[in-house]
Parts: sequence; C-alpha cells; structure tokens
Amino acid sequence: MISFNDAARGGGLSVNAGSDIQSDAYVHLFTSDPQQPVQISNNSASLTAGGIYVQPNVIFDLSGYHPQGATLCASQVRIDDNIASTGSAIHTDTDDYNLGLDDIGGDVRLYTDPASCSGIPGSPPAVACAQGVECNTMDRNVTEDSNGQPTPGATILTWKDSFLRIYGLRMRDNEGGYGLYLIDSDADMRNALVANNTYSGDLFRVDTDGEQGMVLRGTTIADNAIGGSVVRTGNDVELGNLIIAQPFVPAYSVDEFPQGFFEYIVASNSGGLPAQPNIVQATPSFVDGLSRNYRLALGSPGMDFAPAAGAFDLDGNPRDVDLGGVPNVFGPRDIGAYETQLGCVAQADTIFCDGFDE
Repeated sequence: MISFNDAARGGGLSVNAGSDIQSDAYVHLFTSDPQQPVQISNNSASLTAGGIYVQPNVIFDLSGYHPQGATLCASQVRIDDNIASTGSAIHTDTDDYNLGLDDIGGDVRLYTDPASCSGIPGSPPAVACAQGVECNTMDRNVTEDSNGQPTPGATILTWKDSFLRIYGLRMRDNEGGYGLYLIDSDADMRNALVANNTYSGDLFRVDTDGEQGMVLRGTTIADNAIGGSVVRTGNDVELGNLIIAQPFVPAYSVDEFPQGFFEYIVASNSGGLPAQPNIVQATPSFVDGLSRNYRLALGSPGMDFAPAAGAFDLDGNPRDVDLGGVPNVFGPRDIGAYETQLGCVAQADTIFCDGFDE
C-alpha cells in the first residue's frame, strides 16, 4: 500500500524517465497476495497527479534527440481517495523536442488480467484478487486546490502523445471537472463501469490531434452527475457495446467535425448519436441500481443485443451467453460491462448470482 503521501506531482507514485540515454522508466503494479491488493490511496499533490504521475523525458546531445519513455502497467490494483487540482488519480505528462515539433507522452495501461503486463521488463508473477476482494477500482478521487476548494480538473488527465489503455475498471464516486480528459492523446477503454461520479463538465472529453482519439467499448455508464455531455470530442472516436443510463444529458457532442464510428448502444438519452438501427434510445434496467448493482436485469434493453465477439466481461465471466427466452436483437452478446450468465437466469436468488455479494 502506498498511502498518505504528499508531493508536488505524483503524490502516491511518480514514474519518471531518467536523464541518461537508455533510461526509460517502467513500473509494474501488481498483486502478489490475492487477499491484499496493491493500493495507491489517500495521497495528495499540490500541483497535479494525486495518485500517479507519468513523465517521459527527451535527452539532447551531439548525436541528436533521444526520447526516453515512461510506462506504467497495473493489474488488480486500487487507485482510490487521492487529491490534486487535476489528474487526481492519474496524470500522464509529455516532453517535446525538435523545436517543439515532436512530443513523447506517457504510457499507462490498467488491466484486470495479471498476465497482460508480461511485456514490461522484469515483470514478476502476479495474481488476481480473491473472490470477494474488490480490485481494479478508481474510486473517490477528488480535484481540489490546497485550500480544499473544488477545481475543474480531471480524474484522469493525459497530455500530448500519451496513450491510455484500460481493460477493466470500476470508476465510482470521483469528483471534479471531467472524468477523463485527453489532450492531443489517445485512449482505449473497455469493460468498465463508470457510475455515481460528479463532474461539472463532460464525463469524457477528447481534444484534438491524437492519432486515434478515443475507443470506448463494452462499458456501462450510469447515474453520474454531469454538467456537460457523456462524450464530447474534437477528434475521432469509436463508441460501441455501451449502456448509457444518463437521461438528463446528451450521450454525445462534438467540437469541429470529427469522424465517429458507432454501434450497439442503448442510451436513455441518445442525443448527438447518429440514427441507425443498432443505436436505441431506451431505459436500461439494472438488477439493483439503488444498491449500485449495474448488471442488466433480465429482459432489459441491451441484453442479447450485439454479435458474438468472444473474451470476458468486467467480472471475468465469458461473453456471448445466449439466454433462453431473451430474443437476440443482433446477436447473443450483452452490451455494457457485464454479461449475464446462464446460471443467474435459472437461480431464484438473482441478485446474489449477479454479484451483489461483492
């Protein structure tokens, strides 16, 4: 556990590339005891990155420029209860070179599968958290200044040419201006639950000039207090297999004229999304939304809604379960973060089966 630390940048952890050639920085956060997950919690930063700061570096000598990368890969961890004016959970920074024409940004990867970080040099064995031990969380991080006043910062902030990959995350009860703010950078986020957060601006804000923009797939977005849109972008986005239960704000809005790819979305407010058969404005129903169980209730819009594509859901259960008695709209796959399992439909205690015991 890394807790109750203070710094200017990176209250909990700072991943900084070195000042020598071939001094890339790599950090692998992992859990080795399934009962004791790694935690970055209750840290603060006076400038940015209450939880984790990632800073690459560029070295110049007579032979030219030498970019030094900074990479964080984390699996089965918690990043909770951190404070900063922006980047309360994570901030990836950048360094420029070649008279400002080129940049190198930080690289952050958050996974549920402990084996996914195997490419990091020196990565040791890692294990998944035990049943009933919650991991892969980013909860209760707050953007505020040194006087405790709220700021319009982001829970996750990425700067120029940074890359963020999230494959499995529960992001809840955070407060700030934005949930995820991409500035000239790219993100790929899948199998996430984003719920019960409070943001004065947009939930996901994508500024221009990233090569890919943002990919957001297989995610459940519900019951957030948002001052803007669910997704606001000035760059290309790919949105698919989403449950969006945000009736009072539009699902999508744009700056300039970005390209978008959209498929298999159920939204209680589909404002801004294109009119096409696999995008439906409807109200999803959950097993127990009041108790924050955001698995789809039997018969909810979004169940058996998309074509089969394999892989696993946020709970680690197989995808593409074809439920008897539930018509396939476009295929057997549930959209959103969770896939309803056959045993859950058969059991009388559906709430327990669907993970209410977590």
